[in-house]
Amino acid sequence: ITDIATISSWSFEAIGAVGQPVADADGNIYFGTTNGSSHQLIKLNKNGVKQWEYATNVSIGTPAVLSDGTVYFGRIGAGGVLAFTALNPDGSKKWDYNGASTVKTVTVSSKGEPHFTFQSGVQDKLAVLSPDGSEKISLINGTGLSSFSPVVLENGSIIITSYVSGNQFLSAYSADGTQLWQRFHTGANGN
Repeated sequence: ITDIATISSWSFEAIGAVGQPVADADGNIYFGTTNGSSHQLIKLNKNGVKQWEYATNVSIGTPAVLSDGTVYFGRIGAGGVLAFTALNPDGSKKWDYNGASTVKTVTVSSKGEPHFTFQSGVQDKLAVLSPDGSEKISLINGTGLSSFSPVVLENGSIIITSYVSGNQFLSAYSADGTQLWQRFHTGANGN
């Protein structure tokens, strides 16, 4: 029988709601927290010691961490600045992409390019950014796209899922944003 103390060697008290944590290859942990009107992204080392925190002004989606320590995340809360952000390994801001709102998840290509879906007014979009934050691709899907994560294949092709009025769609795009194909299933029950 394993001693419970060896399984849980540390704890970190976060006040308020805690978002989905992710870990990097070195065991560092990244997660968003909400405490009333205070929102931040926190980095802990593998021993549970806080390394830095970055004020986000609103709750955030699930972050993604690159092998060089860059952190990507989108904002999902109401109020504040709605953007998709990249942080440097030390927790300082690298860049913001201000064209996005309600970014829940991000998929990162092998080239370090963030791919994410988001709502823009009444339309849902897929954005692909370069590692420097410039926009590579912005595709409008209409509706039903923003809660799904894109799949990025090794050749750069992108597959996205959407759900509209009981229909589920799978769409594939080339790395330059050209639609390759679309399939749908009618009468689907739920997402």
